[in-house]
Amino acid sequence: MEKCKPRSDRWLNRDLSLLSHILITKTESLPRCIYPAFSLPISNKAIKTINKLNFNFTRKRKSHDLKRASLVKDYEDGGLQAIGFDIRVKVVKSLSG
Repeated sequence: MEKCKPRSDRWLNRDLSLLSHILITKTESLPRCIYPAFSLPISNKAIKTINKLNFNFTRKRKSHDLKRASLVKDYEDGGLQAIGFDIRVKVVKSLSG
């Protein structure tokens, strides 16, 4: 978590769209956090902290009218296909069985 925050802070100064922030979260933050989830147990508190960090970055640390549930939906349903860390952890745990 400590490594993800400074990396995302570098991107905040750039004038990027909401979709760009979601793509950066998918490529920068989530892979760095998901790798330890393959072998280490992750507490619910840590999962919530990572989710909060990612979605605050997506919203440029401002309050927006878009809710997390709206961002996670598919394009066809009016969402932007953002991926929550909690969902990704559940997938990893089910695959590692």
